[in-house]
Amino acid sequence: MKIGYNVKPLLAAGLLLKGMDREVSTQINKATKIMIGPAWKQAVTEHAQTRQEQSILARTAKVDVKNYGVIVRAGGGTKRLRGGLPNNALARQVEFGSLRRPVKVGASRRARAYTRRMGAQLPYRRREGPFYKAVADVAPRLAALWAQTTVRSFWEVFK
Repeated sequence: MKIGYNVKPLLAAGLLLKGMDREVSTQINKATKIMIGPAWKQAVTEHAQTRQEQSILARTAKVDVKNYGVIVRAGGGTKRLRGGLPNNALARQVEFGSLRRPVKVGASRRARAYTRRMGAQLPYRRREGPFYKAVADVAPRLAALWAQTTVRSFWEVFK
């Protein structure tokens, strides 16, 4: 990700939220979540290429807004997939892939060792998947929306 952004407006927005009443900051956080949530979900959906990425990462993409910033998530939750595995158990493997090395599993009844290829249905190992690509694309926009919504809501309350 590019680091050369000006973060002073974000720091100002964070300090502004810390000094506000709890009710006002709660209203601001709710308004921000309504604006940012669909943008984040759309970004993850656009970067998820396979059906597996769609069902595990894009379907569970959500946003939490706190006084100190915006938290983006994908791949969480304990809802079980069709095979019975919880969603969060496969999120890391779907994002980063797996090594497809043969793994020695055990011995047969006749004491013969056999191997299995683990993770053949997962993508090859990679540095970044749909989540990281979506964060790289959307982070500046989400930060700007958060700061703008905070300042606008504070101005409306201040009037």
